[in-house]
Amino acid sequence: MLKIASKKVGNVGKYVAGGLLLSMVSAKSYAEGLVSNLDVTEKVKEYMGETIGIVLLSLCVVGFAVTVKNCIGAYSEIQDGKGTWGALGMHVIVGGLILTFSIYLLGQADGVFGTAPATP
Repeated sequence: MLKIASKKVGNVGKYVAGGLLLSMVSAKSYAEGLVSNLDVTEKVKEYMGETIGIVLLSLCVVGFAVTVKNCIGAYSEIQDGKGTWGALGMHVIVGGLILTFSIYLLGQADGVFGTAPATP
């Protein structure tokens, strides 16, 4: 029957059939008492916390890339005679402060979602 459904609807039929099979297995586990509702809720909380942590960490990586790009641009201006070493120093210092602050906020946000203890 799975082959007939997949021929008629294409890949969507396979996904629907797989989802139905997964839901039947889950329902059977609930009926047998193998998985409690609390376990599922805890797993969902863990996955959400990890996902949020990864997204926030990705934002820090993007901030680091932008800081490096700006510092390279400031150094390029020095080579062209348009910029000064002080401007490059300010890019480095301000970029470092912003990255430090964002990492601190990442630790605080990660602690709020329960995946890691918040730093004092």
